[in-house]
Amino acid sequence: MNILSFSNFIRSLSVFGHPVYCLVLLILLPIMLMANNVYIATTDIHVRIRPEKESAILFILHRDEQVDVISTQNYWSKIRYYGRTGYVHSRFLIKSENTESQNSKDNNWLLLIIPLLFIPIYFLIKQWLFNKQRIKRRNYYRNVYLKSEEWQRKRHVVLERDNRTCVYCGNPATQIHHLRYAKYNIGKEPIDWLVSICKSCHEDQHK
Repeated sequence: MNILSFSNFIRSLSVFGHPVYCLVLLILLPIMLMANNVYIATTDIHVRIRPEKESAILFILHRDEQVDVISTQNYWSKIRYYGRTGYVHSRFLIKSENTESQNSKDNNWLLLIIPLLFIPIYFLIKQWLFNKQRIKRRNYYRNVYLKSEEWQRKRHVVLERDNRTCVYCGNPATQIHHLRYAKYNIGKEPIDWLVSICKSCHEDQHK
């Protein structure tokens, strides 16, 4: 996933709230899911590579050890134990009253730190996209819109309305000043947002 795709993904989550809240949800969700799947071994168990009785043994899970159950299918549970994963028969596991296993606690700091790293990255991407769009709009305004017939007609209407007189000093007006800009809809600003102005006053307005 490239930077733009990631930004669009986070932006799409914002339909459920502010993007920061969505990031917090992404941080907490895996921890919540892990916390609800803590089990205890009822006896010493062989942890196997695959969910088969004849499969090779990875290690032995001792009685009363806590594990995180990732999934369960056909009486076999896929477990995580201190970063190692394997399969055990489900009948040798019971639900733990403790909501969080020790090995979950050891790994939770990773689950917190890694998503948190995306928060500054998100804001950097957001600022970069904002600046990119702002430059794009500015270039379009300067290089395309101000040379268009639509702008020339609007410019003529404003100058005639103000009797071709600068609204600030009363000298002859040769330019048009925007009191406000239609930032996301270039060219759609109403006439009321435009005034006639001389070059000197226009430069002063933009200092």
